Amino acid sequence: MAAQLTHAARKLWAACRRHPWMARAMASFIRPEPMPEAMKYTEWVLRALRGTDLRVHQVMHAHLMLIAYVQGLGMSMELEGHALQDTGVSNDEWMDRNGGRFAAIVSSGGYPVLATIFQHEPFELDLDSLFGFGLERLLDGIAVIIAETSG
Repeated sequence: MAAQLTHAARKLWAACRRHPWMARAMASFIRPEPMPEAMKYTEWVLRALRGTDLRVHQVMHAHLMLIAYVQGLGMSMELEGHALQDTGVSNDEWMDRNGGRFAAIVSSGGYPVLATIFQHEPFELDLDSLFGFGLERLLDGIAVIIAETSG
């Protein structure tokens, strides 16, 4: 089950990477568009959860939570693309320009925990690594709910 959910989320993430507009296009959970391909994806994910002891609404919530997670990071990716298009400044260039200001604020003494994080090693935000880390935690949470309902 976890392998199928991981594959499903990574497949959706890859689609968002290829088509940055996609996260916005799948934005409505309350009023979804009736799209056969999206419904095939939903069916596939629900099938992965079918063999668990989750209640019906928990299965649907797990599916929607997985989509919302991918969508949230996908929206960040789209916003980054717009920022690059609007300013012509890459993420690395932006950090080079603003890194000193961040460092000055962090080293002011008002952010001791944040300061310790940056003292140990450079932190590079990579959406793919953030995606992988968050997906594992999300699936861990689903596994806990399955264990609780299994009794």
